[in-house]
Amino acid sequence: MIIKIKDLSVHTIIGVYDWEKTREQELLINVEIDYDSSKAAKKDNIKYALDYYNLCKMIVSEVEENEFNLLETMAAHLLKKIAKNKLVHSAVIEIDKPGCIPNAYGASVVADYARD
Repeated sequence: MIIKIKDLSVHTIIGVYDWEKTREQELLINVEIDYDSSKAAKKDNIKYALDYYNLCKMIVSEVEENEFNLLETMAAHLLKKIAKNKLVHSAVIEIDKPGCIPNAYGASVVADYARD
């Protein structure tokens, strides 16, 4: 089964330029996780599922409590946290940084993880 989190809004200080380090910026985080949901579906019990509410809380907490210069570093950090769950087969994360480039919506990075 695949769980998708779409446009999770998080505010943090991120960037390599001095002006970026003076104010929080909004990031939009999208996550797609393929995980083994067979036991959760059979038992109809959240204790066997990947709890997307707690997943979102973890992502927000990690972004707000850590300092990153690069979106790439943030994406790798979040994937590592997501991969700790043994149910996760693979995950893709996209982090959008709206408004960071003149004349463009913004920039984003996409990173993925697959269990060996």
